[in-house]
Amino acid sequence: ADNVTKGEIFDELQKQMASESRPETAFEARRQLRRATTLLADLLNSKGYYDPDIQSLVETKDGFKPVIILDPGKRFRLNKTRIEFTEAEPSAELAETLQANVRKMDGEFAIPANVIQKETELVQRLRKDGYPFASAGDRKIMGDREAGELEVTYQISSGPRVRFGKVVFPDNVKTKHTYLSRLIPFKQGEVYSPEKMSTFGSRLDETRLFSLANAHLSDTPSGQHESGDEIRDIEVTLTERKKNRIEAGINLATDTGFGLSTEFTRRNLSRRGDFLVAGFNISTYEQSLDIKWRRPNEFGYGKNLTFGSSLSNEDTDAYNRQIFTLSSEFENRKNPRRTYGFGVKGSLISEQDEFSERDLQLVSLYAKAGLDRANSVLNATKGWRADGRIEPSLSFGGDETQFIRGSAQLRGYLPLREDHGVVLAGRLRIGSVWGAELEDLPTTSRFFSGGGGSVRGY
Repeated sequence: ADNVTKGEIFDELQKQMASESRPETAFEARRQLRRATTLLADLLNSKGYYDPDIQSLVETKDGFKPVIILDPGKRFRLNKTRIEFTEAEPSAELAETLQANVRKMDGEFAIPANVIQKETELVQRLRKDGYPFASAGDRKIMGDREAGELEVTYQISSGPRVRFGKVVFPDNVKTKHTYLSRLIPFKQGEVYSPEKMSTFGSRLDETRLFSLANAHLSDTPSGQHESGDEIRDIEVTLTERKKNRIEAGINLATDTGFGLSTEFTRRNLSRRGDFLVAGFNISTYEQSLDIKWRRPNEFGYGKNLTFGSSLSNEDTDAYNRQIFTLSSEFENRKNPRRTYGFGVKGSLISEQDEFSERDLQLVSLYAKAGLDRANSVLNATKGWRADGRIEPSLSFGGDETQFIRGSAQLRGYLPLREDHGVVLAGRLRIGSVWGAELEDLPTTSRFFSGGGGSVRGY
């Protein structure tokens, strides 16, 4: 009755009783009946049948057969749903909004899961609106068996409305508080927001400076706002990671031969969240030394500055090259989905290819942008990512050459069988150089088809 069929109830009961075998004694049959009637009552209650008539017996003809005779009765509906604010209540406007929200449930079937879910939503809404200590007490429920109706009264305490006070960082960390303050996503005096508290914690984790990072409201208020709201400071707990890290590895590849690589990382060199990374790689055909000094959040959260220097020697089938490079880059990570940046790079190049042997100086400016619409940063299974770069350059040292190099890339992910993790991934990359002939381009600015880690072009 009332949108729940006998088949649904029977199928669910059969599923939960699947481990039972045919009873061989009257005692075993009665035991199965006790279990089945308990499961059946719970199942009916979960669908809004709170007054079923369940009778059971054991038929002894041709063995022992448990039998249940069921009258589910009326399916109960919600008649009067309201909120009773206890201890503390929110503003009159918000209280009326919440009351109106729960009154919409009147007339619906009295499904326990829906009643509990609504209580969770009420507490979450209060916390979202600046009441971090909102909580729910025991619900008051009254039933009318004849009418098949329930009255539900939620007992909610909003607690005080809170505004952000000062952020208190521990004194036992070496990272400068002025740097950590750049990670704060809210202003002092702003109404409390759980999303912004969560964002603050995530930003502390993103720095990779701490093995433990936690931010929480203080247990006691530090003052009262002119609006009457409590002011509570945010207390931060931090445990810093070790400053130095060394990595090393060896490899053997058909295109580069035997190789050895090492990398040294120094965290927090200037106590402003920066990273100094020096990497040394040596293989049969290539040797390089790269140094990068990355200063995250240099001009505010997400506004990063990077300085780099590299020295390398390459001996390939296409060219022989020695190059020294200095670079600087600004990157603005507006959010995890959108980034853009620009930079400047200067290089001293000595190279030999099929055209000539020459020494060049190369100065480049570049701008880049990226858009991420994939569902995961590390393991995308659906969506797409796009990025592009434009780089005007000036080469001199022989004939002066001006040119612009541009490239764009699109990557896509399509789940073929989501339940088995089968994903079709594809990449399209295009690029071109305008303003110079091939023989006038430095080898660093050319496009080469193929390679050990890329798709070969034809």
